[in-house]
Amino acid sequence: MLRKISIYSISTAMIVVGIVIIVAMTVFMHGSLELYPTEEQQGKIQIVLTLVLCTLGFVETLLWIFYKRLRSK
Repeated sequence: MLRKISIYSISTAMIVVGIVIIVAMTVFMHGSLELYPTEEQQGKIQIVLTLVLCTLGFVETLLWIFYKRLRSK
């Protein structure tokens, strides 16, 4: 029973992280959300979003590994 709950929790977390990745990629493509952003602001937002996307990708990978381990038992 606990394993089933863990599997559902991890799969839900994977979906949520996937949605956040999609939103972050959309913001990354469109740049700063200001009306008239400067190049410096664009560069800053791209650096921050690159770090966010790398972190979220790492979290998604860890969740996938835990999910596979729970499913194989």
